Amino acid sequence: MSYACGLGEVSTRQYEDGDDEEIVALLKNSFPYWGERAHALEYWRWRYQRSPLKTHIVVSTVRGRIAGVGHCMQLKIKLGNKIKTSFYDDDYATYARARS
Repeated sequence: MSYACGLGEVSTRQYEDGDDEEIVALLKNSFPYWGERAHALEYWRWRYQRSPLKTHIVVSTVRGRIAGVGHCMQLKIKLGNKIKTSFYDDDYATYARARS
């Protein structure tokens, strides 16, 4: 999937090994609390890669660099006697210069 922004064509894909440092840099830029974390990269790996919840991570790239990220955690919830799949969206971020 792709579309255009002021910086060029934006492509969207699933997380790939090695994306973690660029994702954490984006989160630090977007959210003050990420910038204040002493071990932000290790925290991100714990929260999203080692989580017992199934986590879907989608990144948007412009010219091969990560410009946006979204994290979605899959949860099981009980409604009455039924178990349903639900999702929790977390830490969505986009560099301001990539917004159009």
